[in-house]
Amino acid sequence: MKEATKEYKSLNLNTTMVNLLSCDGRRFRCKIKGMPVEGKVRVEGNKVYLCQNKHDGNDADDKLGYKYSWEVTSGFEQNHVTEFKILPPCTAEEIEAYKDWQVRDKIMRGVCLYEVIFRSGELVILKSLNDSIFNQKGEASSNYTCDELYRKGYRLIVDPAPEEEIVEVTMDEIAGKMGVPVERLRVKKEK
Repeated sequence: MKEATKEYKSLNLNTTMVNLLSCDGRRFRCKIKGMPVEGKVRVEGNKVYLCQNKHDGNDADDKLGYKYSWEVTSGFEQNHVTEFKILPPCTAEEIEAYKDWQVRDKIMRGVCLYEVIFRSGELVILKSLNDSIFNQKGEASSNYTCDELYRKGYRLIVDPAPEEEIVEVTMDEIAGKMGVPVERLRVKKEK
C-alpha cells in the first residue's frame, strides 16, 4: 500500500502543454511566482488553467470549485510556474478515471496481490507478491497496459488520505486573539 508520508511522484510524461490537454481534472502541485500551490488542471478548448486558491489569473469558465485559475497555455516559464507535478490519483474516483499505476504501487485482482515493478509510457509489468493458483510469489507478469489490466479486473490499493485535524475555537477565544470585545466580532463567509 502507498505510504502517506511518501513524496508525490510525477507521471511518466513530459509536462508539455500538449500532454496537459489530456489532464483535465488531474490534481497538481507547483509553485506560482515562488508560492507553493495545489489544485486541479482545467482544460477548456485548447487552453490550460491551474485552478487553485492562491493566485488570481485569467479566469477559466469552470474553476473546479477553487477560487482562482492561472492560465498556462503559453507555457510554464512564461507564466512564472515552476516545480510542476501532476499528483497521482488518490481517491477511488480518480483511480477509476485515470488508471495511472506507477512503480511501487500495489494492485490486487481477487486474492492475488501484485506490485508494479516497471512502467514506461503505457507499458506496465507486475510482480506477484503472494502465491496463488495463477502464479508464484516473485514472478513477473507479461507486458500490459493500464487499461488492459483494469479491464481484466486489477485494482489499485490506496491507503485512505489522512484526515485533517479539526480545530474548534470559541468566539471568546477569537475575540481575545483579535483584541476586540466579543460583541463587536462578526464572522463573515469568505467570497
